[in-house]
Amino acid sequence: MADARSEFHVWLCSRLKSLNLDEEVLGEYISGILDGDDSTHEEKYEALQETMEGMMESPDTNVTLSIFEKWKEFEDQKEKLKQEKNQKKDILAAVVEKHTKATNVNKKPSHQLDEDVKKSLIAQYGQESDEDYYSSSGEETQTNKTQQLEKALGLFENTNAKSVLDKEKEKRDKQRQENEDKKVKNKEDREKQKAKVEQRKDKEKKRTQKGERRR
Repeated sequence: MADARSEFHVWLCSRLKSLNLDEEVLGEYISGILDGDDSTHEEKYEALQETMEGMMESPDTNVTLSIFEKWKEFEDQKEKLKQEKNQKKDILAAVVEKHTKATNVNKKPSHQLDEDVKKSLIAQYGQESDEDYYSSSGEETQTNKTQQLEKALGLFENTNAKSVLDKEKEKRDKQRQENEDKKVKNKEDREKQKAKVEQRKDKEKKRTQKGERRR
């Protein structure tokens, strides 16, 4: 199935052409209005209605409504297709995970590796503590080693937690920046399309005035 937005754009251009309007410039401008992410449906409809009233000699609310309803129809199709794709991805991910577990039963999961690291630290510090304990008579030495072990384990856990938090923060920052960039681009595209529509209006106005003078 072709992209829903592309299908709508093709339909829109055909509809505008049937109304003797510039389907290329006006089609891009209307698509920019309706596909904008930072406006509600009411705001999009109002902007569409204002645009159509400015371009049609005899504004017809039914035309505006039919374009808006058709856009919503294609949007619903696009959302449904997106959900179907996500479902397929989830099913595929489940199959891959099941296959991975079946072929890697002898591999240790990450939490088990963490436990192994802890055990290694305990063994290391435990051995050093025993050596110090038997090589000296100090109960203070044993206490110091125990404190060192607790500190090492604390650093290990804090490092793991910090690593996870840093990755999550980096992911959120990246998504936030991508959203900001997308909003800026959408705004720039709408401004460009708006300028084209204004130019088209000026040309149509001059052409009409020229025709009236000839009469």
